[in-house]
Amino acid sequence: MMVIGFNWPIEHDNTVALIFDGELVFATEEERYTRHKHSPGEPPLGSFSKLFDFMHKNNLKPSDVDGFALNLNHKKFPLIIKFRYWKDTLLRVSLSGVPILKRLPFLDLNSLAEYFIKHVYIKNNEKMPNKIKIIPVEHHIAHAASAYYFSGFKSCAGLVLDGYGERDATSFYQIKNGEFEKILSIPATYGSIGLMYEASSYKLGYENLEGPGKIMGLAPYGNKNQYYSKLKKFLKINTNGLPFYFDIDKKYRKSVNYREPYEKIFDYVTPKINWDRHGPINKNSADFAWAVQKVAEEAVLAAGEYIKESTGEKELVMVGGGCA
Repeated sequence: MMVIGFNWPIEHDNTVALIFDGELVFATEEERYTRHKHSPGEPPLGSFSKLFDFMHKNNLKPSDVDGFALNLNHKKFPLIIKFRYWKDTLLRVSLSGVPILKRLPFLDLNSLAEYFIKHVYIKNNEKMPNKIKIIPVEHHIAHAASAYYFSGFKSCAGLVLDGYGERDATSFYQIKNGEFEKILSIPATYGSIGLMYEASSYKLGYENLEGPGKIMGLAPYGNKNQYYSKLKKFLKINTNGLPFYFDIDKKYRKSVNYREPYEKIFDYVTPKINWDRHGPINKNSADFAWAVQKVAEEAVLAAGEYIKESTGEKELVMVGGGCA
């Protein structure tokens, strides 16, 4: 059995992978071919081409692929987010040279994925499977599976710390013999360590995607400070039945702009910090990074204690994505 997995909708860090008889035999990232870090908004055209080369070298036929797995289940998006993804993906694939038909179903991201697959096969002169089967995978299940199946564990707890998936940002799983039971999830609008980190990076002048890792590296140069005191006010630990959450105005809890609550938090914590990120480290920048990292660590430790107590498992797989 062969299943191809790829990112859909098109966002960042776009990849293609092949599972053959239950084994991962090929995986690659689009940034290797476009030479653009994180391949923002770039459909994995080069990655598919390299996959087909790999298949032919190993006597595998692209026409024998049984299914195409997507890393999000689009039916679980709020409607306005589904529209945003559909519109953005439509634009991105058209800008990449994929001709778009006017009769494509409105808001149907699975049909758009099928159309994209057909284009990729035609572009590479490959015979298509008799049926293109689309398999949407809930985003956090995809994350948890990527950790579990390489862990060697039969039974374990699973903790997903993400920017956001369809709606959630942090998810807790009991995993036994390949069965994933979600025991808790915290929505993106008040449970995203990734988006908290991303919002903090704008205060130091970083662009989307590039900041969180840099701030984590900067954090050890700082010390406890006023930024921490302000930011810590928003972090609630073991409150209202949750291991952690960010306490914000309730009007933001149902926002379809998942980033908005965290931007509001950091507007309170500090205005933009005057620092040349290409120059020497200064005290403000390092102390700010220390505060962000410290709050993130406290939230993660609380999540870890919760999943251990809830599952009784001795083993843990922990995984994240987005900006986490």
